[in-house]
Amino acid sequence: MKRRSAILLAGVLLALLFVTANLLVSRLVGGRQLDATASGRYTLTEESLKTVAGLRQPVTIRLYVSEKLQSAWDELGAHAARTTAFLARCVLAAPDKIRLEIRRIKPFSDMEKQAVSEGMLPFPENEEELYFGLKVIAADGRSALIPALKPERSALLESDLNRILHGLNEERKVKIGRKRQRLRFSGGAFARILRSVRNSRRQLACPSGHKCCAGA
Repeated sequence: MKRRSAILLAGVLLALLFVTANLLVSRLVGGRQLDATASGRYTLTEESLKTVAGLRQPVTIRLYVSEKLQSAWDELGAHAARTTAFLARCVLAAPDKIRLEIRRIKPFSDMEKQAVSEGMLPFPENEEELYFGLKVIAADGRSALIPALKPERSALLESDLNRILHGLNEERKVKIGRKRQRLRFSGGAFARILRSVRNSRRQLACPSGHKCCAGA
């Protein structure tokens, strides 16, 4: 009886976790209904799961997206929704290692200025500049970015993000430089060295026995 109760409780908890995960993804992508199993597009590969599980330090994925792009129902809007859903799956795979910040941009706003200052690049759409890019920031301060998440590179997003995470996960190499020692001479020591050099030059320039060397 106790065993059946434990199995039932575990099933309920798994169901609640599944519903919570899907609600989170749905909220992040603006309420769109996404099928995470039909095409496998929104699930993580084994390589990605290993990458996020092996992170030595927490990272923050800062996603900049124009509000118009996020609410659009055309191809660009669908691309933004798919990308955001993938990033949300990364967070769900390692919530203690990955944090997702979504920063929505309005035209001519302070957020737009911040996006530009962090290296985001707009792409023109109907004579309007739209922003959709991300910056990955590690806990030690290192960062990498994808300045424009263009639709034509959507199939490469997972590999691009894995490469960034691998790079930030590498241990920082400490450069050990050699300190150059400068020779310091007092005035008297420098004068003796200079006199010695002059005498050496005089002896090399004059033939032996010449009168200019007689008093040297």
